Amino acid sequence: MTSEPAIKFSAIPNPASRQFSIAYEFATVSAAEMKLIDATGKLCYRRTLSLPSSEGKIPVNVTGIPAGVYLMVITTTEGDHTLRVTIIEQQ
Repeated sequence: MTSEPAIKFSAIPNPASRQFSIAYEFATVSAAEMKLIDATGKLCYRRTLSLPSSEGKIPVNVTGIPAGVYLMVITTTEGDHTLRVTIIEQQ
Protein backbone atom coordinates (compact mmCIF):
# COMPACT_ATOMS: atom_id res chain seq x y z
CA MET A 1 0.00 0.00 0.00
CA THR A 2 1.41 3.39 -0.99
CA SER A 3 0.48 6.64 0.69
CA GLU A 4 -0.66 9.75 -1.13
CA PRO A 5 1.94 12.54 -1.25
CA ALA A 6 1.22 15.29 1.29
CA ILE A 7 1.67 17.97 -1.38
CA LYS A 8 0.60 17.96 -5.03
CA PHE A 9 1.59 20.55 -7.60
CA SER A 10 0.91 20.81 -11.34
CA ALA A 11 1.33 23.42 -14.09
CA ILE A 12 -1.74 24.13 -16.23
CA PRO A 13 -1.53 24.40 -19.22
CA ASN A 14 1.76 22.74 -19.97
CA PRO A 15 3.12 23.70 -22.47
CA ALA A 16 2.31 27.38 -21.90
CA SER A 17 2.97 30.52 -23.92
CA ARG A 18 2.20 33.64 -21.87
CA GLN A 19 0.84 32.30 -18.60
CA PHE A 20 0.27 29.09 -16.69
CA SER A 21 -1.25 28.37 -13.33
CA ILE A 22 0.24 26.38 -10.50
CA ALA A 23 -2.50 24.13 -9.18
CA TYR A 24 -1.83 22.88 -5.66
CA GLU A 25 -3.22 20.66 -2.93
CA PHE A 26 -1.63 20.21 0.50
CA ALA A 27 -2.39 19.64 4.16
CA THR A 28 -0.06 21.93 6.12
CA VAL A 29 1.87 24.34 3.87
CA SER A 30 1.13 28.08 3.90
CA ALA A 31 3.97 29.51 1.81
CA ALA A 32 6.43 28.35 -0.81
CA GLU A 33 9.09 29.63 -3.20
CA MET A 34 8.86 28.87 -6.91
CA LYS A 35 11.84 28.97 -9.28
CA LEU A 36 12.12 28.34 -13.02
CA ILE A 37 15.54 26.97 -13.99
CA ASP A 38 16.62 26.54 -17.60
CA ALA A 39 18.59 23.64 -19.11
CA THR A 40 21.92 25.32 -18.28
CA GLY A 41 21.00 25.70 -14.60
CA LYS A 42 20.33 29.44 -14.86
CA LEU A 43 17.63 30.86 -12.59
CA CYS A 44 15.15 32.55 -14.94
CA TYR A 45 12.27 33.36 -12.58
CA ARG A 46 11.72 33.40 -8.83
CA ARG A 47 8.57 34.11 -6.86
CA THR A 48 7.35 33.68 -3.30
CA LEU A 49 3.96 32.00 -3.23
CA SER A 50 1.34 32.67 -0.60
CA LEU A 51 -0.92 29.64 -0.26
CA PRO A 52 -3.97 30.89 1.67
CA SER A 53 -6.01 27.67 1.44
CA SER A 54 -5.32 23.96 1.15
CA GLU A 55 -6.02 23.95 -2.60
CA GLY A 56 -6.13 26.48 -5.39
CA LYS A 57 -4.43 27.95 -8.44
CA ILE A 58 -1.82 30.71 -8.73
CA PRO A 59 -1.27 32.43 -12.10
CA VAL A 60 2.33 32.78 -13.31
CA ASN A 61 3.12 35.26 -16.10
CA VAL A 62 5.96 33.97 -18.29
CA THR A 63 5.86 36.72 -20.91
CA GLY A 64 9.46 37.55 -21.80
CA ILE A 65 10.88 34.18 -20.79
CA PRO A 66 12.38 32.45 -23.86
CA ALA A 67 10.76 29.32 -25.24
CA GLY A 68 12.25 26.13 -23.83
CA VAL A 69 11.99 23.41 -21.24
CA TYR A 70 12.40 24.48 -17.62
CA LEU A 71 12.45 22.86 -14.23
CA MET A 72 9.95 24.45 -11.88
CA VAL A 73 11.21 23.90 -8.35
CA ILE A 74 8.76 24.62 -5.55
CA THR A 75 10.36 24.73 -2.12
CA THR A 76 8.18 24.27 0.97
CA THR A 77 8.79 23.23 4.55
CA GLU A 78 8.20 19.68 3.26
CA GLY A 79 11.15 19.93 0.84
CA ASP A 80 11.63 20.56 -2.89
CA HIS A 81 9.06 19.53 -5.48
CA THR A 82 10.16 19.57 -9.13
CA LEU A 83 8.07 19.67 -12.31
CA ARG A 84 9.06 20.06 -15.93
CA VAL A 85 7.41 23.07 -17.61
CA THR A 86 7.59 23.83 -21.33
CA ILE A 87 7.26 27.40 -22.51
CA ILE A 88 6.42 27.75 -26.18
CA GLU A 89 6.98 30.72 -28.46
CA GLN A 90 4.44 33.46 -27.85
CA GLN A 91 2.08 34.16 -30.72
